[in-house]
Amino acid sequence: MERGLLVELSPNEESALQRIAFGFDQTGLRLDYLTRLKLLALVEPRDSALVLTALGARRVATLHDSAPRPGKAR
Repeated sequence: MERGLLVELSPNEESALQRIAFGFDQTGLRLDYLTRLKLLALVEPRDSALVLTALGARRVATLHDSAPRPGKAR
């Protein structure tokens, strides 16, 4: 399995990854978060913005799979 799927991300890195995934404005994201996401091959530059790689899309999907569901006990 790819390292980008296994390594723990900080809450801020997860937030940055999700902002990129959903196409939110990237101008306020810290450079160190973006650098780490690039290093883990979760995002890549395209045109004038960062976009998810296939691995990044898989990582975002795992974030949503682990999120608590309303009305479901954990």
